[in-house]
Amino acid sequence: MPAGTERGNTLTLDEMREASLEQLAPFFEVLATRISEYRVAHNGYVPRSLFLPWLEIAGVYYCCDIIVRSPEEPGTFLLKKRGGAEINPAMEGKFQVVGSIGVYSQSAEQVLTRSLKEIFGQRDDLFQRYWDRLEFLFTEIHPESWRKCYCLTPVFGLELDSEGMASLDGIWQGFSDLDDSRIVAHQRETLKYLVSPEYRKGSFITLPGTPD
Repeated sequence: MPAGTERGNTLTLDEMREASLEQLAPFFEVLATRISEYRVAHNGYVPRSLFLPWLEIAGVYYCCDIIVRSPEEPGTFLLKKRGGAEINPAMEGKFQVVGSIGVYSQSAEQVLTRSLKEIFGQRDDLFQRYWDRLEFLFTEIHPESWRKCYCLTPVFGLELDSEGMASLDGIWQGFSDLDDSRIVAHQRETLKYLVSPEYRKGSFITLPGTPD
């Protein structure tokens, strides 16, 4: 039964699946308000159970990536093994370019700091030192079929010295074969673009979508 009947704005889940988006507008308004209230109370985050539906509704989100390299092996990229519970099983145990998803109310500097924490853990003393060495490379956007949205990603590069290499947090491995299936699929495309003849520093490009 659509909104505006004698039942007011009450719909069952089955009825919501059949209703038009215009009929669902009052429910979207309530949902948006509740999400905003939750974000304010939880440092910009939404409940994990809402993560995928909210991305699908939004249609696009942003992430800040840092590509790590060692000066001793310029043709090798240092990638970190994903850990913890995965929403997408295809990413379980994969190696990735480190990065952080942008969060409501957090500044660009805060998001980039969270990306550095992915590299150095809680070594706050290293953040400022390596912050000054970050090099902006390019911005890319790619479709993510499993999240049913697009991801907009400013990509930075970071070359580590011996102290930085010794301070890496977690499990890391060097990769020179960018077709290695152990690398998160869409980030293979990111790395391939960086080493391709088409690469232009500061560019804004669309990269191919992948299953993960």
